[in-house]
Amino acid sequence: MTISQGLVETENEEPGFKIIHLSFRKKLSESMYGGPVNYYVGNIVFRLTDESAIGRMKYYLEDNEDIRVAPDLELMEKYYEDLHFVFDDEEEHEVDGEVETYRPLDIRNKNGIKDEDVFIRAHRRNTAPLHDFIQYNEKFDCYRMHEYFQDTPVVRGIIEYLQDMKDGKPNPSRTVYHEQFLSTLENLCWWWD
Repeated sequence: MTISQGLVETENEEPGFKIIHLSFRKKLSESMYGGPVNYYVGNIVFRLTDESAIGRMKYYLEDNEDIRVAPDLELMEKYYEDLHFVFDDEEEHEVDGEVETYRPLDIRNKNGIKDEDVFIRAHRRNTAPLHDFIQYNEKFDCYRMHEYFQDTPVVRGIIEYLQDMKDGKPNPSRTVYHEQFLSTLENLCWWWD
């Protein structure tokens, strides 16, 4: 794989996202902590086209997340200490008209401890960074992030990077796919004001 100088590696490749609207308005607050403070009002509207990015965003938007919890710490440590992997014979399956070959994997504990003996399923409020920051607009099949952000050098750099992504400007460090875009939005959340 070669490193791209633009958003994607090859000319006709899709990055998995499209920024439809990007604006950050700089504002000056009233007297705060002894004086006025600069901040940004950010508005980002984007569309995701990659299936894994859409799935990741669905997870971010869920109110609760399903997690595995081990109530007994000693049992969990013993379970992980003695894990080994057993591969079965190759199997062929047809997926979208193509035959794919894979080897099923069975994860076993040498002491006979099963996953269901160690873990229980539980739920908790979704604490993913983008959870409270993104809304999905079903009518237009797009996402919107509208929030207030601190005026810092980091936020200014993120704004510039997002603008470069929107404009498709060259990026000498790496290709820019949906992973980098979503990670950039996550980083922006840490500077919420």
